[in-house]
Amino acid sequence: FMAGCAGFGVLGFLSLQEGVPVDQLDLQGVRLAFVAYPTAIAHMPIAPLWSVAFFIMLIALGVGSQFGITETVVDTLIETG
Repeated sequence: FMAGCAGFGVLGFLSLQEGVPVDQLDLQGVRLAFVAYPTAIAHMPIAPLWSVAFFIMLIALGVGSQFGITETVVDTLIETG
C-alpha cells in the first residue's frame, strides 16, 4: 500500500512538472527506479540524506535478492547431489 502511494505520488509530481499526463511519462520498470525516484528525491529537503537512504535501500534489496537466488541453487545442488 505504502509503495503504491509513493510510486503514484512520484509519477503525479513528475507529470505536473513536465506538463504531460501520467500515461505519457514512459517511466516503467527500471526507468521508474533510476529516473523517476532520483528526480523526486532531488526536490526534497535534505536531498543528499534521502539520496543516500535510497541508495542503501537499493543495495539492501539487491543483496537480499541475491541471497534468495543463491539459497535456491545451493539447496537444489545439496538435495540432488
